[in-house]
Amino acid sequence: MCGIFGIVSELNINFSEKDYKSCLDGLFKLSESRGKEASGFAFKTNEVFFFKTPQPASKLVKSKVYNNEINKFLISKNTHHAIIGHSRLVTNGYEQDNKNNQPVAKNGIVGVHNGIIVNSSGLWAKYNEETKSSDLDSELVPTLISRFIKEGQDVVESIQNFNTEIKGVANIALYHSSIDGLVLATNNGSIYYVNCDKSKTLIFASERFILNTLI
Repeated sequence: MCGIFGIVSELNINFSEKDYKSCLDGLFKLSESRGKEASGFAFKTNEVFFFKTPQPASKLVKSKVYNNEINKFLISKNTHHAIIGHSRLVTNGYEQDNKNNQPVAKNGIVGVHNGIIVNSSGLWAKYNEETKSSDLDSELVPTLISRFIKEGQDVVESIQNFNTEIKGVANIALYHSSIDGLVLATNNGSIYYVNCDKSKTLIFASERFILNTLI
């Protein structure tokens, strides 16, 4: 299974920009155990920025683009600094074709997904008017959620409907253009988090072990 993870923080004396960057680097490196074929991240300032690459997380965190973009993100004037990351274990879709890597961006949604949607072929056939642009089962996450939102459901209802449609596992973190916050959802409980009131910081990951090690 892939690794998804992220940090939401107000950035303050108890959790500085340096702390944020150190924790994020640690999450990438620890989550590489969940998959080494590709990695990526996304954050929201005035708009959502995302980057993905067919390289392991340990190489991504050493890259110029990662360090430049994260530093710009951390000095932005956001009230809350929320970022999500992904470390990929390939199940379907060749990782050298970057459209098969994550984050997935489509229809106003940018997000990451851990799990396998085993009835993906059936769902693409059921919703055959929807455009499919990759080999990822994860592309169904923004495709169906955005579809249900357009039909009049709110984000929570759309995710609930999505979970009734799929067979398999869906742990997701996403941004949607209609809301300011970061959305986390799981249908099997495999999103673990630590919330620190003193530092006003929440950190999440796909494994309890990753968080315990990070702490």
